[in-house]
Amino acid sequence: MHVREDELTAAAAEAPSRRYRPAHWAHGPRWETYGAGGDTWAGFTGVRELAGLGPDFLLVPLGGHSAGHAGIAVRDGERWLLHAGDAYFYHREIAPEDPSSHPLLDLIQLDAQVDAGLRIANQRRLAGAAREEGITVVNAHDPWVFSRLAG
Repeated sequence: MHVREDELTAAAAEAPSRRYRPAHWAHGPRWETYGAGGDTWAGFTGVRELAGLGPDFLLVPLGGHSAGHAGIAVRDGERWLLHAGDAYFYHREIAPEDPSSHPLLDLIQLDAQVDAGLRIANQRRLAGAAREEGITVVNAHDPWVFSRLAG
């Protein structure tokens, strides 16, 4: 399981909580942790290659939603796909023009965040990566994103 050290530390310190449940790791995963440092990629700092997978798989720090939240970038030929997890909840949040949030999803997102400023800054970086770098950005819960990519 590839994870940032600060996320694993937060999980151990906060569990059990609504975010971290020991049952999630009761199967005994082998943790591959990543600390500070790394490279710059598409406007993000601290980016690391996933151990054992080479330069086509990257761990991208996206803090704000949780202490060590991260996305995974995967190269697909000449393009990149970045799964941002819960760094944003609604596709319009990272829209290239006139970004906006969803009022109902904001209730959940604002309650779940640990650092609003960092979360918003990372959403702006995600929007820039999509617009300026041509990176396909997806998240964990938005059915519109899934439909667009599946269709």
